[in-house]
Amino acid sequence: MATNTFLSSVDTEKVQKLMEETDENVKYFESVSSETAKKYTKHLDEKMQELYKKMLKVSDITTSELERYLLELTNLVYFMGDKMESLGIYDDMSSSAAKEVFNKAYLNTQSISEDGIKTKKLTVADLTAMSEEEAKYETVVNSIYARAYKMVKFKVESANKMIDTLKKVLSRRIQEEALSAKVQVDVGQGDLYTDYEGNVVASESYGDYVRRGTQA
Repeated sequence: MATNTFLSSVDTEKVQKLMEETDENVKYFESVSSETAKKYTKHLDEKMQELYKKMLKVSDITTSELERYLLELTNLVYFMGDKMESLGIYDDMSSSAAKEVFNKAYLNTQSISEDGIKTKKLTVADLTAMSEEEAKYETVVNSIYARAYKMVKFKVESANKMIDTLKKVLSRRIQEEALSAKVQVDVGQGDLYTDYEGNVVASESYGDYVRRGTQA
């Protein structure tokens, strides 16, 4: 005889309904957390998006633009320090509020049980569950601020990585330009040359300079 188990008689409609409710709740709290974080990272987000379009979409960024982005991004990250500390205070305060409500509920419920008003003796698990129920909204608020803080922290860390990348790209660009300028002078394709007296000969190739000297 087959045993009737949970897996053999799953109420799929109930499961689906719970999943939909969870999805709606997650979307709401995720939206609130994201909006909270964006209040602190608005300018940083805009600069990173601008840099993304310029470097990865167009890929013709000039050396002067690289220098400007490096300075602007470094400056933005500097001011993000205060913003992170401010958001961290919200995280700490909301955490303290949640703990305070939990503790008060725990003590109040425990005192009612000890006074004999409740016929059933409450266990630690009972007290904990009832206290968590009392503090559930404060706990959710703390979770929102905690998640927003993590998002801001991640963005700042990513911005610092981008700063390091810009430094490497700029350093390589400067080296390439310096090497190109040196080769240009060496092969006679530039503007600066000197004659046997050390005078600078400008605006002519080395070949022209030699031919001019030969014809003189």
